[in-house]
Amino acid sequence: MDRTITYVGAVPSVRDQLNPQRSTMIALGYILQMMLGTETVVDGFACTPAASGVGITLAPGTITQFTVVDQSSFGTLTADSDPLVKMGVNTESTTLDLSVPTTAGYSQNYLVEALFLEQDVDPLVLQFYNPANPAQPFSGPGGGEASVNTTRAQTVSLQVKAGVAASAGTQATPAVDAGWTGLYVVTVNAGAVNIVQSNISVYPSAPFLPNKLTGLRKPVIGGTLNFYISPLGSDLALGTTALTPLATIQQALTIAAEQYDLSASTITINLANGTYNGFSLAGTSISTPVSIVGNLTVPGNVVIQGVNLSAVTATKSSNLTINGVHLTATGTSASYYNVGSCIVCTTDAGVLIGPQVEFGIAGTSHIDCWTGGSVSVETLGPNEASGYKIVGGASQHISCNSGGYVAIADAPFTLTGTPNFSGAFIVCSNGLVAAYGSTFTGAATGTRYSVSLGGVIDTAGGGPNYLPGSVAGYADTATCGVYA
Repeated sequence: MDRTITYVGAVPSVRDQLNPQRSTMIALGYILQMMLGTETVVDGFACTPAASGVGITLAPGTITQFTVVDQSSFGTLTADSDPLVKMGVNTESTTLDLSVPTTAGYSQNYLVEALFLEQDVDPLVLQFYNPANPAQPFSGPGGGEASVNTTRAQTVSLQVKAGVAASAGTQATPAVDAGWTGLYVVTVNAGAVNIVQSNISVYPSAPFLPNKLTGLRKPVIGGTLNFYISPLGSDLALGTTALTPLATIQQALTIAAEQYDLSASTITINLANGTYNGFSLAGTSISTPVSIVGNLTVPGNVVIQGVNLSAVTATKSSNLTINGVHLTATGTSASYYNVGSCIVCTTDAGVLIGPQVEFGIAGTSHIDCWTGGSVSVETLGPNEASGYKIVGGASQHISCNSGGYVAIADAPFTLTGTPNFSGAFIVCSNGLVAAYGSTFTGAATGTRYSVSLGGVIDTAGGGPNYLPGSVAGYADTATCGVYA
């Protein structure tokens, strides 16, 4: 950082005061750039309903924005167009009023925008040196008693931009104005007399600062660490409240692994209705139990899809529970690769499937378990477990191989729409599938089972027609395959 040198006996100059201010600002700007980069970053500005009326209140906050040192002269210093990251600060809350649609059944979206604002303010009539009569200073420049601005303020301008009112559910959010940054979307319904928190959502690309410097030291989490995911979320958001949701499940797992000490906690990832890309959980990154919770009433409203991948992958001793979701995957695999399966569980990982899970169409398997993986259904009590629904076909419902273990015992399962399994309902090779005591409501087409190479499918004497299918199953006794 540049420093101004002064000398004893030298005539003071106004530049002696202005240069240190500019140098300090430049140094701070490069510190901000080093830490945050040159993209716009917002911190604070929590948005809540106004205390009265139809409006919102934004808490104090800051914005960092890439601009130039000084677009205009700063006192006697000339303008400087060198690039610099600057910070605008609002130290007080801001309340913004909104209008209510006048047509019954209509709604209107308002976009809350922010802009770094630098302007000269605080005008005062200053005393100036009078060379003709030094004992009588001028009041204002040249004695004209004019005021001059005394502060170059760096603040944040906040505004709301109204969208076009339309039938509720069809209204659109207006585009962000050039140079501005979108923060929130506020929905106002016809007849509203106030705003409720559920009408406020974070703008999808809002660049809120996800972490503070204290994140360099991972906080110890006791109890449950909750994350919230929404199709309207942003992976730059915090994700730890419903008002600041992330966009992807994978980002929640990444944040949990990188930013928290999870040695004494569990993780719950709450999914809003919508469609999400698949994710992978490795115990080497997160050893604590992880729960994925979607819509427990209508699981089909929350879809996790694997596109030429698998929807859910658990590896390396991870511990995963999943409930309230519809799983689907595209793509096919000729071997045990992470393609086209709804659930892949391997290398000593464990997956617990809740009762509100639907298996949709899969290119390979609904459940693919191998190399020490363990998949089971949720236990409700002694000799009683929860089932799940099968609403789409696959090459096989269960593929259990190479030391894998799948337990679907003592549980009711429902098949809808007669799904087809082109390989077999259960394929087991050198693995164990415990399927005794269960009921299967509905029908399926395809081979009931295929077991070989020391694999075991245990139905406790359920008989050849116990498992769903339209073609008799096959046990390769020559390689010690057992169906019993």
